[in-house]
Parts: sequence; C-alpha cells; structure tokens
Amino acid sequence: MKKLLLVGFLVFLSITGGIVWEFIFKKEEPYFFSYIFKSKEELPSAYYSLPQINLLLLGLDVNWTEQDIMYTKNARTDTIMIALLNFPLHKITILSIPRDTRVLIPGYGYDKINSAYALGGVKLLKETLRNFLGLTVDYYALVKVSGLPKIIDTLGGIQLYVEKDMDYDDNWGHLHIHLKKGWQTLSGDQVIQYTRFRNDAEGDLGRIRRQQQVLKELRGKLISIRNPLTLRQLTKVILNTVETDLTLCQTLEIANLLYKYRDSLLIFTSTLPTYSEYVDGISYQIADPAELKEWSNKYIWGIEEKEAKIKILNGNGIVNTAETLKEILKRNSLQEVEVGNASDFNYSETVIIIPQASSLNYAQHKKVLSILEKILPKAKIEEDTSGEYGGVDFIIILGKDYLSLNKEE
Repeated sequence: MKKLLLVGFLVFLSITGGIVWEFIFKKEEPYFFSYIFKSKEELPSAYYSLPQINLLLLGLDVNWTEQDIMYTKNARTDTIMIALLNFPLHKITILSIPRDTRVLIPGYGYDKINSAYALGGVKLLKETLRNFLGLTVDYYALVKVSGLPKIIDTLGGIQLYVEKDMDYDDNWGHLHIHLKKGWQTLSGDQVIQYTRFRNDAEGDLGRIRRQQQVLKELRGKLISIRNPLTLRQLTKVILNTVETDLTLCQTLEIANLLYKYRDSLLIFTSTLPTYSEYVDGISYQIADPAELKEWSNKYIWGIEEKEAKIKILNGNGIVNTAETLKEILKRNSLQEVEVGNASDFNYSETVIIIPQASSLNYAQHKKVLSILEKILPKAKIEEDTSGEYGGVDFIIILGKDYLSLNKEE
C-alpha cells in the first residue's frame, strides 16, 4: 500500500479514549487496568488546563524495494491534517492541507508541503506550517501503514455509501481499487480503497472529502461500543499503530475531556482553498494569499469577517448626494450602507465619525477606513465618545465641500 490516511487516531483520541476512561476509572475495570497501567501511580492527574491543543495528524507515503518490501525512510506525507481541540468551546476543527500545496520550506526553498517531512521530519514540517499558517503545533500523531484497516476490521467494518463504481489499478504503487456503487459494509482494506481513490474530476480534493466522511462514520461507530473485550482489542491495535509525542496519560486526559462533552461536541472540517498551477514545469496547488488569510481567520483564529455597517447623513442640503455616495461605496464592496439626513444642512466640512463600539476587528476596521479615505481623501476623521451612533461602524456626514472631496464623483 503506497499511501496512508490518518483517521483512526483522532477518533481514538476524542471517542475511544473517553470510553476506555469510563471503563478504567469510573468502573475500575481490572481487565483494562492491568493492560494499560502498571500501577496506580501512573494514573493521569487532573487535566492540565490548556484552552486549545493543536495536534498535527500525519499519514505517510511509503516506498517499495525491488523485492516488494515496504519501507517509510525518506517518505513524504500523504495526508496532512491539523486538529484544533478547543476545550472551552467544546469544538474540534479538522483542517486538511492538500499535499501538493506550494510552500516555503525553511532551508530548502519552495516545494510541495509533503516534502517537508522527508527533508527534516516532524520538526521541519512544524516549522513550515508555522511560517505558512502562523500556527504553532503542540503535538503530532503519525499512523503506521497498517493502522486504519486493522482499526476498522476490529470494529467489524463500517457502512458507507460508495457514490460511484470505482476501478483503478496501479501495480507500481501497489494500489488496486475495485468498489461498486451503493450502500455497503466495507472492510478495512476496502475503506482504504475508497479513501485513496482520486481517478476522477475531484482528484485530491475528492480524496480529502472521503477521508472526512470516513472520520465521521468511524466516530459514530465508536460511540456505540460498550463491549469491554472489543474496547481492549481496539485499544491494543491503536496503541501499536500510532506514533505520537503525546504520552498515554495525556491522551487519556484529553480524551476524557472530549468524551465528557460528547453530547455538545461540535466538529468542523475544512480544506485549505487552493487552485492548480504549474511552476517551472511542476504541478502545484497554490493558496491565494487573500483566501488563505480569510480561511485562517475563520477556521484557525475564529475571526468571522463581518460586513461593515455605514450610515451616510446629508449635512449639506444638496439633493441625492448621500444616495450617490452609497452607490460609490457599493462599487467598493461596502454593501451595508444606509442613508439619511443630518440634524441640519449647515455642515461646511465632510466628517467621517468612528464610534467606539464598532463590531469590526482591527484588521477589518483598518481596511474599511482606508477605502473611505481613498474616496474622501480630505474628510475630517473624528471619534465618537458620546455613544450617539450605536449599531454602526462608520458615520459619514456630508458637508458642503463634498463635491470637491469625492474622487469618484
């Protein structure tokens, strides 16, 4: 098997670990206790109270010798995900990074992001992601090649809807996919086939979508497990499958907290938006800087872009001047604009008033203000400390100098 998907570890962390915790610590099941811990001194202490943990989830490409022996030395990462575990908000956000994304790898120059692990291991991949996304990774987990099929087979397979007939053979890559359309219970090997298929118009993005679908189904399957023997078998498989710098106690502490919030837990998935482009004859996925910033703000930093609310008040008595400016603002992507009259028509100067209670974040506020200053370059800018203008982000009072100020009139 040339490629590897990481799905099992996150499910184990968020669900199975919590169920195991229930059996070990709440029911004090000796069968589990003797298997996982050697003594009571190894029991996890209280959770160490981090608001969020950023967990790097990796699946490795594998290589083959001439004798058809699989090895992973100098392999590239086939799957790159980042799980943001936000405990106060009871939320998990799983971000997928297309493996062909073009990034700057420190010390090596521009390359596909899946090269970073082969060039410098987890350390270099973490540094590359920090430079690319501005995000610091706390821990990592890497699944061994045989991991996911064994996990799924231990669960008795999972039921999935295969959306089309899938037939593909790659003898060099040891990949053989033969699935029929429709609902069916897939074995571990068949799930690997399903998640690795990309011989269609969706390509790698379809592969990522199927990974996320499998993750969702696995979570549902694991939630229903209550048989101690199945849990013990599953725990053994996962512990032998995952390479991670999380200790077992840390894993169980996190899992217990997530299991505690299982009924209110929100799980979001998103894939970095990219487009295909050839650079120096090599096919890459390119992340547009503006889209990358918007995506990062929404899914990493939790900053939703809000529409700026602007009120234009006619303070010069000239008919239709407020309506004309409204149309100009709309052409500059400012859509939430209302118009009205000022308290009188004796304003000689145009003023941009900034209320203290603006709902915009700093970056958005700065962006909108720069647009207004470009359209009205000589308008006065004042801060409102009275609280008179509630519910809007900017107020523009048009003075008698408006026609000479407006550069788009």
